[in-house]
Amino acid sequence: MGETKKLHEVHPGRILKEELAALGTGARLWLAMQQAYDLRKVETELGAKVRAEVQSAA
Repeated sequence: MGETKKLHEVHPGRILKEELAALGTGARLWLAMQQAYDLRKVETELGAKVRAEVQSAA
């Protein structure tokens, strides 16, 4: 039986960073993705409340 090589752990973010770098993406893409995520999260959590308050103030 041959030797088993032990692989070192790699964080998934590091792999993603390397793949995106190979595609020529930069900081603008990362910021746009983060902004889209943040907006989606807030809309999910607070959207109905904000719409109700804006409607009642109008």
